[in-house]
Amino acid sequence: MKIFALSGSASFAVGATTASGVTFVITAIGANQYIGVSLAQANSVILPPVGQMTGYCVTVKDQGGNFSSFACTIGTTASQVIDGNATYKLTQKYQSGTFFSDGTKYWVV
Repeated sequence: MKIFALSGSASFAVGATTASGVTFVITAIGANQYIGVSLAQANSVILPPVGQMTGYCVTVKDQGGNFSSFACTIGTTASQVIDGNATYKLTQKYQSGTFFSDGTKYWVV
């Protein structure tokens, strides 16, 4: 499992995963991933292509308790979907979402 923390507003890179401003783009890693978010501003996480994450999960967690004020939008690349939708929003304090890839789409589990 890869573990990343997203806080503050500075850009940074961790392994094959990069963050720029408040958009966190996950590149293909092929392993379960955990992303802890502590941003006190609106933010988004872009999941890797589903075909490169087949059988793996990405979990995004509000570690800062800020999602009720600053939603986190989970998105995908190209026209891929999460439970049939283009995006999925995390909007509750300390909420988390786990996204499983079956190779063709992401499912919220």
